[in-house]
Amino acid sequence: MGVLADFHGGLGNLTFSSKDVSNMRTHLRGGLTYRDMDATLEYFQKQQVESPSFYYATMIDDNNVVRGLFWVDGRTRELYKSFGDCIFFDTTYCTNRYDMPFAPIVGINNHLHSILLGFAMLPDETTETFVWVLERLKGAMGGHEPTNIMTDRDKAMKAAVAIVFPNATHRCCKWHVLSKVNDKLAWLISEEEDFAKEFDYCVNRTETPEEFEMLWASIEDKYHLQENEFFQSMSGTRRMWAPAYFRNDFFPFKGTTGRSESMNSLFKKVVHP
Repeated sequence: MGVLADFHGGLGNLTFSSKDVSNMRTHLRGGLTYRDMDATLEYFQKQQVESPSFYYATMIDDNNVVRGLFWVDGRTRELYKSFGDCIFFDTTYCTNRYDMPFAPIVGINNHLHSILLGFAMLPDETTETFVWVLERLKGAMGGHEPTNIMTDRDKAMKAAVAIVFPNATHRCCKWHVLSKVNDKLAWLISEEEDFAKEFDYCVNRTETPEEFEMLWASIEDKYHLQENEFFQSMSGTRRMWAPAYFRNDFFPFKGTTGRSESMNSLFKKVVHP
């Protein structure tokens, strides 16, 4: 207002208020905000011209508005040919300014380094959206399906993997399943000194599904957990997360989606929301 007053010979000569200026500023910023997607698509199109192996796809709603994005570059597509046998897919990184889940698809190379195999920004976390992402990944990679895939324990994601990659071994992140054990079963850990040791051995040291099942049932009976809601929730999905079920599957040195989460941490350090 001070600058405008100088132009017009004083505040008394202005025909608008501070609120009017504030509204105009908001309007101008809004115009820039609404250009974000146009600018992104223009950038993608430029990338595709410069490198024909660059691939992107847009999710369009009924009003012809872009609601989701998926993209990979040529280097990523080449990496997938060698290292696409086990992928990690996670959407816990949701801190961009539009609250759109950012979903990097991560793999591991022969040096045990995390590698990026795809990117998506999503409007929501429904089965339909996850199916869209995984189908675009499959299409971009020439129809090649991963042998193994690890995700968090999300029902929508589980359903999507079953639809798009029906032959893949789908494993849930053990950490997400067990992260609340100390809290939910604190009373048992404090009262029964053997419980924590027996539980750890059952989960982490059993070698076969049969051995795991025997010890799991033993723990359930010994500590009377048949009616414990939290324990039964873990029990109901145990074939998706217990290491004993995946001893013969290729999940290189990982039982969690930590690869995705560490990649998210990297993005958070170097990319503004």
